[in-house]
Amino acid sequence: MRKPGYVPNTAQMKLAEEVTRFAHGEEERFSIVDVSVSSGLFESKSAARRLLKQGGVYMNNERVDDENKRVEEGT
Repeated sequence: MRKPGYVPNTAQMKLAEEVTRFAHGEEERFSIVDVSVSSGLFESKSAARRLLKQGGVYMNNERVDDENKRVEEGT
C-alpha cells in the first residue's frame, strides 16, 4: 500500500482529527464509510463498503460490518 510520498500514520491522524471535530460538535454525524473516506483511510466509498462487507474494518477493537454505523461521541 506504499505510494510515492506516503507518510506513515497520516490516515490515522486525519481520522482522529475528524472524530475529535465530531465529538466536540463541529461536524455533523457521519457514517463510518464517510469518515473513513474523508480521513483518507480509503480512496472511495465503494472500497470502504467492500472491506466492511469482508469483515476487515474495526473500531475500538470491535468489528464493524454495518455501513450505516454512525460515529458517536466516545467511540
